[in-house]
Amino acid sequence: MDAAQQIELKPVETNQPLYELDHGPYTFDRRRAARGPATGQRLGVVFGVDGGRWLLPLELRDSSATGIGLVSSQPLGPGDRVTLYDEGRRATFIKGHVARCARREDGLYDLGLTY
Repeated sequence: MDAAQQIELKPVETNQPLYELDHGPYTFDRRRAARGPATGQRLGVVFGVDGGRWLLPLELRDSSATGIGLVSSQPLGPGDRVTLYDEGRRATFIKGHVARCARREDGLYDLGLTY
């Protein structure tokens, strides 16, 4: 038996949404490109996996060739689609989906959006 066959997977038993779970001191970073700082605000149109659609102001945190980091006042779930619009420009937008969402100490949420 090799090491991969010895890993035991246990289901998460909780009533908390996944974005509110404490993952402990370990993080798993799957980024494929280097990040750089980003600033400013964008208006996001969120297309929820449940079929809902709403507007959400978002603050830019960082960006890379494969995704963008955002700060939100509301949690979003993995798989929610988001279209970001640049203020003052009609045709400038970015489409992606939420890869992760984590609650911050200040009550806001860090979002990871992949293109």
